[in-house]
Amino acid sequence: MRENDLNTLLRSVLLEGLTAHKLPVVAVKRSNQPTDQGPDPGPCLYFFVVTHHRYGSPQRTDEWDKENERMVHTESQWIETTYQITGSSTQNPADLESPTANDLIFHASAILQSDSAISQLRKNGVGVYRITDNRNTFFKNDRDQYEASPSFDITLTHKDITISTTPVASSVEFKIYRV
Repeated sequence: MRENDLNTLLRSVLLEGLTAHKLPVVAVKRSNQPTDQGPDPGPCLYFFVVTHHRYGSPQRTDEWDKENERMVHTESQWIETTYQITGSSTQNPADLESPTANDLIFHASAILQSDSAISQLRKNGVGVYRITDNRNTFFKNDRDQYEASPSFDITLTHKDITISTTPVASSVEFKIYRV
């Protein structure tokens, strides 16, 4: 599975779960985009890949394809991909109804542990290995105000599969050379 496929799947699972948690206004975006667009004005979850870890050793198999008369070589490797998911929500102290950044992270981690999310991920060959505790760090934003930047990590497991073929030799030429 390629990283963009995994990103799309993770984003769709989060968006579906946010709608079920009655938070449909929350955006879900990949962090660190190639073009700098600035922070989202509304509540948002950002995600990015932290690591890809190969687990174990590759499995290799060879099978003869009778129909096409060729050897099919398959290599598969388990991969653990760790994402960091961060919540962002501008707070107005007078507005007690809007979700905080911590609320977004709490719901996101709950969504990714839910039966429906795990089922949807499994249908696509992805498993949830680990979800870490939520972290809550603060920073000074561009308006010189303290802002929360809560986050957690999730490790997903999936297989990387590479298939190659070797055609049959159609002719053999036998020659003896003098040394």
